Amino acid sequence: MAKIKTLYQNGQQIMPVTHPKAVMDENGISLDVVLAQLQTRIATLEAGGIPVTTADQLVSAVPLDSWKFNLVSATANTAYSSTAEAAAGFDDASWRTVSVPHDWSVELDFNASSPATYEGGYLDGGDAWYRTTVSVNKQSGRRYVLCFDGVYMESTVYVNGQQVHKNYYGYNPFAVDATEQMVSGVNTIAVFVRNEQPSSRWYSGSGMIRPVELVTLLDDQIRMENIRVTTPKLDSDLTNGETVVAFDAVNRMGVEASATFTVDLYDPDGAKVGTADASAVIAAGETQNVSATVTYRSPKLWHISDAQQRDLMENGKSVSASGNPLTCENTLAGKPLGALRVWGKSTQNGVPTPTAPVPIVSAGDGGTVTVTVSDGANKSQTLTLQTPNALPGIPVASSGNYTDESGQHWVCDEVDLTRGVRVQRITKIKLTSSLNWAKTGTQVDRYFATFNSVNTSGALCTHFSTALGSETVGGIAMSGKNIIGFAYAGKGTTTVSDFKAFLDANDVYVWAALATPVETALSAAEISAYKALTTYAPTTVISASGGAGMAASYQQSILPSNALSALLTASPANLYEAQISAKVGNRVQRSKRVTYGYRSIRFDKDTGFYLNGIHTKLKGVCVHHDGGCIGAAENRSAIERQVDILTNMGCNAIRLTHNPFGAEYLDVCQRKGVLLVEELFDGWTKSKKQKDFGRYFTDHYAEVVTSAIRRDWNNPAVIMWSLGNEVRTNLTGGDYSSSEIVSVCTMVNSAVKALDSTRPTTMGNNAPGGNLSALMAIVDVVGINYNGNNQTCQTDRPIYGSETTSALSSRGVYATDSANMAYPSYDNKAVSWGNTAAETVNAYLSSARSCGHFVWTGFDYIGEPTEWNKYPAKSSYFGIVDTCGFPKDIYFMYQSMWDSRPMIHMLPHWTHESGNIDVWLYSNCASVELFLNGTSLGKKALAQRGTKNQYAYTVAYAAGTLVANGYDASGNLIAQDIQYTAGTPAKLALSSDKTAVSTASDDLVHITCDVLDKNGTLCPNADNSVTFTVVGGTIIGTDNGHGANVEKLSGSRHSAFSGKCLCVVKHDGASGVMKITATANGLTTGTISVTKGETTIAATAPAASFVDATNPPMRDVSEPAEAAPTISAISADKTTAALNEEITFTLTVANTTSIRVYIDGSVNRYIYDVTDGTMTYKLSFTDAGSGTRTVAFEPCRGDVVGAKTAETVITLAEAAPSLLYELPSAVTFDGTTDTIIDTGIKMFEDVSAKPKYTMVFEATTDADIENVNDKYCLVHCMNEVSPYPGLAVQIGQSDNAPKLRLAMFGNDSSIVWKPNGKRMRIAVRIDGSTYAYAPKDGDTSMTDISVSSAYCNVAKNLLIGGYQDASGNHGRFWKGTMHNFRLYRGLWTKAQCQGWLDGTYGEVAATNIALSSSSLTMDTGESAQLTATITPSGATQKVTWNVSPSGIVSVSDIGKVTASAAGNATITATVGSVSATCAVVVTKAVLPVLYELPQETVFTAGTDSIIDTGLKLFENISTKPKYTFLFDVTGGQNMTTNDSIGETCVLAHCMEESKPWPGFVLHVCGDYFVLQASMYGSNLEMTANMKGKKLRCALVVDGANWYYYSSAGSATSAAISNYTAAIAKSLLIGGYQKSDGTHGRFFDGTLHSFKVLRGAYTMAECQAWVEQTEA
Repeated sequence: MAKIKTLYQNGQQIMPVTHPKAVMDENGISLDVVLAQLQTRIATLEAGGIPVTTADQLVSAVPLDSWKFNLVSATANTAYSSTAEAAAGFDDASWRTVSVPHDWSVELDFNASSPATYEGGYLDGGDAWYRTTVSVNKQSGRRYVLCFDGVYMESTVYVNGQQVHKNYYGYNPFAVDATEQMVSGVNTIAVFVRNEQPSSRWYSGSGMIRPVELVTLLDDQIRMENIRVTTPKLDSDLTNGETVVAFDAVNRMGVEASATFTVDLYDPDGAKVGTADASAVIAAGETQNVSATVTYRSPKLWHISDAQQRDLMENGKSVSASGNPLTCENTLAGKPLGALRVWGKSTQNGVPTPTAPVPIVSAGDGGTVTVTVSDGANKSQTLTLQTPNALPGIPVASSGNYTDESGQHWVCDEVDLTRGVRVQRITKIKLTSSLNWAKTGTQVDRYFATFNSVNTSGALCTHFSTALGSETVGGIAMSGKNIIGFAYAGKGTTTVSDFKAFLDANDVYVWAALATPVETALSAAEISAYKALTTYAPTTVISASGGAGMAASYQQSILPSNALSALLTASPANLYEAQISAKVGNRVQRSKRVTYGYRSIRFDKDTGFYLNGIHTKLKGVCVHHDGGCIGAAENRSAIERQVDILTNMGCNAIRLTHNPFGAEYLDVCQRKGVLLVEELFDGWTKSKKQKDFGRYFTDHYAEVVTSAIRRDWNNPAVIMWSLGNEVRTNLTGGDYSSSEIVSVCTMVNSAVKALDSTRPTTMGNNAPGGNLSALMAIVDVVGINYNGNNQTCQTDRPIYGSETTSALSSRGVYATDSANMAYPSYDNKAVSWGNTAAETVNAYLSSARSCGHFVWTGFDYIGEPTEWNKYPAKSSYFGIVDTCGFPKDIYFMYQSMWDSRPMIHMLPHWTHESGNIDVWLYSNCASVELFLNGTSLGKKALAQRGTKNQYAYTVAYAAGTLVANGYDASGNLIAQDIQYTAGTPAKLALSSDKTAVSTASDDLVHITCDVLDKNGTLCPNADNSVTFTVVGGTIIGTDNGHGANVEKLSGSRHSAFSGKCLCVVKHDGASGVMKITATANGLTTGTISVTKGETTIAATAPAASFVDATNPPMRDVSEPAEAAPTISAISADKTTAALNEEITFTLTVANTTSIRVYIDGSVNRYIYDVTDGTMTYKLSFTDAGSGTRTVAFEPCRGDVVGAKTAETVITLAEAAPSLLYELPSAVTFDGTTDTIIDTGIKMFEDVSAKPKYTMVFEATTDADIENVNDKYCLVHCMNEVSPYPGLAVQIGQSDNAPKLRLAMFGNDSSIVWKPNGKRMRIAVRIDGSTYAYAPKDGDTSMTDISVSSAYCNVAKNLLIGGYQDASGNHGRFWKGTMHNFRLYRGLWTKAQCQGWLDGTYGEVAATNIALSSSSLTMDTGESAQLTATITPSGATQKVTWNVSPSGIVSVSDIGKVTASAAGNATITATVGSVSATCAVVVTKAVLPVLYELPQETVFTAGTDSIIDTGLKLFENISTKPKYTFLFDVTGGQNMTTNDSIGETCVLAHCMEESKPWPGFVLHVCGDYFVLQASMYGSNLEMTANMKGKKLRCALVVDGANWYYYSSAGSATSAAISNYTAAIAKSLLIGGYQKSDGTHGRFFDGTLHSFKVLRGAYTMAECQAWVEQTEA
């Protein structure tokens, strides 16, 4: 497993950690003191000469990658608070083992009702636990830190049962110091993770999605943390690598320490290249920032893997020379020589004579040629080549293989080291006397002869000739004969015999050019020695012995004038390391090495972006963090695959949206040379989704900023910090004010700048006007999202497209397919706020001031299926590459504009029916040409490229071969693409991104499965279902890249999309072979093997080869005639059936793989995986239709369709409804307690067959239900997320009064208005497309309502008495009695429903009734419950209650007995013809006195004589306390009416004097001096004109209502509307207390008596007290 970089990523601490508390020894002395004394002794000993010891502060970093896992619920339950799972002794044996990183959401089925919605890809989150154990040998002076690189979303960490940390952001690294909680031995680490959705606007994943380590650190000396490396001089001078290394030094010794720090720098090869020292005196326990500056010249620069940079830095340059040396300028160091060739010339010194011939001298005459490669100074390498026959050459009139500096053409032998061959072009011929010589010539004797023994080209050597006078003697060829001409150099006349004698006496040779060169291979040793030669920077000198000529190519570096060419290398990953050593006394401790790089960045407001002084366009993409079917679980090999796919397209930059990515992702990018914009947040303090980080932003944003920046501040790939993205868009809680948004932006920007001022800040803004102009003025570089690609705003600072395009496409689809939710691959579709891909690319490449742009998005991602935004569309369509990593066609448009390597790509595929096909070519070649079946359809130059950067052809379709050629400026073929017409699917072919995988790694292997025809051509429309198996490994996930495919991503089976699908596998850790197999019905199986061993080896693409486009390969797609699929016999076991009754058909089939089933003449369903022989098939009907239905079967094999069978007629009868559930007996619900009845019935788990139900019930709603929407739910089987599919019966509001309403799949209908206290019969009839209801409340007709299009599956149980929210919590408890309830599968007729309402249908007669008590003894005001048990339990007749005599007790419809006066009474309960009785004795209740006025008291207006009773009546109102107030009062004559709010004076007061005025008050109001009582918003007027008037009154608060009786003859009652808020006020008499605590509104009059009782008088008792018939 690759080591993660979390807490000590690059050697620095990324989060503050809490240090352990002081530990005491057995004598109570702090061990810190003991440690300090020990350190003092050690320092003394060291001073005496003990040896220096050196140790690494990082003792170990142990990956914690194996965990036990338990998903508590896929829906987060905020009421869940168990911590038992954190305990060390908890039994997790039943939990499954998972590897971390781990994402549980991607393992789940897609859920159309998920609270994540389409934005989260319909994948649930929820609550889960992880547990693991780790053994620790705990030692003093060490810290034990748990390092998490990211856990989504909220996580709570426990060590040995103790909570040690809680993290709120799912993307930031965090560290937990667990030293105090760790023990020696086995330790239990537990992590509780909650992803309460919706928490994200895209798929987030859930769980421990990034690596975890346990890091052990020495912590007994000077701890070095937060190491920061900067290169301050590099921007002005690329050769000045002065390096500043700053860090926090923390003294952990317990005493003041004098420390010497040494900083060492190491280059990419590991060599130490610089060092510097610093010192500090640090007080005990203190932290001091220390820095050291290292001088370093000419560093190797970190740069990007990009076509523009590659062309500038690594372009090949060729040189040649007739002599040597060759000088190669600006070479890159350490690169192999390319195309090195060595050739010879022939020379002669002097003029030959008959007696003194002059020999020809050639390079390598000694049998060898030595090539020397040097730096021109003291470094060199040599290569020795064997040269049989030397390396001769002859001058020719023209067309040799070499031209020297004089312009003379030569034919030469040579050694071509690139091809590894010696090329012989020259042969040596000996001239002998035996040839047929003849003499001619005047001024000089010449002799000629012909020979046929050697096939020469007619080019002969003239070295043995000389020019005499005006004549030139040379060789000629005539009539196909080889003719040798030789000038005899002596003056005078000679004879032929003299000449022949000369030849016999001397070895005379002539050199001739061979008509056909002869090639022989160099030795393996020579080739190996050649490959070992490398270049020197900045100059390479090549020389060869023997005067040989040479040619070579090399890779050069072009840099700005202020830079040395040696700074850049071909590899972008020039990563250095820095290490700090701290020496105290004779003890040295070393930090972990920090990785960093040397690179210069500059943003210019007028000209854009510069990297290392080179003007560079950001050719970028935005990406989300999921990896397709592996979800959000971070895997380095998957990241490397993604980054390689992007850089191969020409991409050089990535915007990490919209959150910090994992350490692995950033490390991959710095090693592959990709620029990064690291985004910290999507939004800020205002949430975009209800459960996102916005809830915690204010309190925790600084933790995120600190941890992310400290982790990545040394990464050279990061060029900007992005503070946020579209922070004003999609807000759930309203927009920011102008000042508010500027304040938050400034706050975040300041936090970033405080940590890193070397990089600019930026953010993604989607509307440059308004408040966003102020935001752009805060950040350093302006990022614009969309906005029509406008780059003209904010001219005072640099600008770029932070998010652009948002074009929509589906791989391999070429017309909008609404049925399958797919978009075409032509670049014609974008969202309303975006642009097509080509429009955007062209705009940014042509914008002089723009730094470049980032396309939304590089890859499709799970979630945000714009513009479909409904199930089953679950992933985006924005990507250039799909979720499998398969490039879409638009990928090649970007490649043609962003990369310089020759390429051409055509679309669409070439498998069609007929018609004119729009063919587009994308290419960066100078010209292109399209051929169909060998015929050119025209050549087009760059100027003919269209506005979509395409070469467009309209081609009349003809099956065959379509070839696209790309040519360079000279017309040479340099790129080609081919499309063949495909036949029917015949086989599966597997390919892998790796041929071998290391068992010591977490590397994944990506297996591509192609559906091919018999010729091996991809079938572009194939959608076969493919099943994968693996031996020697595990399937991690499968996918096909289609945005609307909802097959399980973690499964082993996936259908192909556009002919392809993907399987991701992981090795099992054992060496050997991993074999992957793919099968599909009717297709030849595909297999592939991957070696498991020590190393991972990437697969390489086969070398490109071109076909002759004028005579291309043609593939026969015809299929041999096969027997037609048939069904030869068919029978049904019945032709008359009830609804839902199974009918079994028996079929005899042949040559058939699938069968279409026709119902009433239309295809209704399919039967797959059919094999020949006799088979059975069962079906049933849920709808009788017209009373008869027809069934027929049609056999198929692939695209071949056989004859359909005759129709079988089925006569259907409505089946009698079957009882699914019946309430055993009446149940009373109190409105507050969770007594919900779970029937266990999932009514709508599968609605594909439109299930039919009849529901009948009888219920009484409690009379005091509150007038609040959705507070009470009687029946519930619904998903509580929009669009609320399912069914619910609950209380709503209408005209400020409660109503009973029925909600059903998005529709909402009132049933009963003002149901308070009513006994209701209700029938609901659901027939699959409509539902009808009828209430027994006035209008009892059935009301039909259509079920909306939201009729979908709901995996909820039917509940009675309350509801279940989206998180699984119960609530909205019903208040009332359910007398009976029945649910039937099937339909009652509407007449039957009406009969049930009227009591004429569906009734069950009672045979007996029994009461829960036969006698009751009660006090007045007391209540009791009588429960009637009826036999049989399903009896539906209504119970009636009667009381005799009246006035003593009352009984409600549900048997609630309330005593109102003393006496005896009999209660009779009757149902049908049976009855039962209960005898009741009521005695007068004696209520406890809470307060009584001691004596008659006179109150005077304006005088504070207030009496504080000390009674806090409403301090606790959870039980709705009941009180009785008895008072006798005479109003004074001095009452006034001058109060501004009409309240003259107050008699009694226990109220909070602020809205909504909770509590109680008795006051005199208005000009008429009305005595009024106010109670929690409700008012009772007790008498008018209290002035001078005597009043005796009893006032009662009974919890839900209040009432009074007075001597004025009034008796009134009212409901208390809002008895909810508790107040801590005392009851005052004689005035009131203001909100500031002062008194006022003093009463005027005489209070004769005043008493407060706990409990409620009945109205009769109130009357008796007032009339003084009772004391």
